[in-house]
Amino acid sequence: MSDQPTTPQNDDETVDLGTRALAYGALKALHDHLGGLLKQAKAAVDEEQIEHFLATGSKTTVLRLPDGTKFGAMTVREPSDEPYVADDAAFLAWVDEQPALQANIETVERVRPDFTKHMLTELVTWVDDPTWEADPDGPEDQRAPLVAVYKDEIVPGLAVRRAPKRPSSVATTFEKPTTAKGKVKTEANQLDGRARVLEFLDQHGGIESLLGEARLIEATPAQVPATS
Repeated sequence: MSDQPTTPQNDDETVDLGTRALAYGALKALHDHLGGLLKQAKAAVDEEQIEHFLATGSKTTVLRLPDGTKFGAMTVREPSDEPYVADDAAFLAWVDEQPALQANIETVERVRPDFTKHMLTELVTWVDDPTWEADPDGPEDQRAPLVAVYKDEIVPGLAVRRAPKRPSSVATTFEKPTTAKGKVKTEANQLDGRARVLEFLDQHGGIESLLGEARLIEATPAQVPATS
């Protein structure tokens, strides 16, 4: 498998970044799969531990390996009552009637949040600040701050957090089972993309060789168990 990127032939193709990207995608599929299993296991064990606590009063269960090595514990979190204001108007009226407490009443004036959102996203036009001058000693990629213009007037108090030019993250998506009409349905494309990865790894002896080739980790069977 080459580490060199290939040139896509059309917009439907993707760039192959080599084994690191493939290994990451496989790990992500395993992570999502194990995450689902973990949620199921936690729901079951939580119910078991809570029932044990209700029956015995014991909140903590020590976790030990088969050889007796302690590696953790599970502790039931007992719920506690939480006071809160059930009627803001009634509480405010009562405090207002207490001369010694009236100083604790505050009046807040603000623009309605729904209108603020509408203003920021739809009503104004964002343009470069005409008064801004670049810092001659600043970085080469410095950009003018944006100002909000509404009906030819700059609106004070509004600003934009400029996004960095360099992307900071990469989204990973997985294929969905084929449902579109006209597409040939095979056993493989009836599976979610994560399931396709799991099936492939199961048939080819696990993820160790893939991780080793990608040099993401120094993979050994002891460090990364096979999926089969």
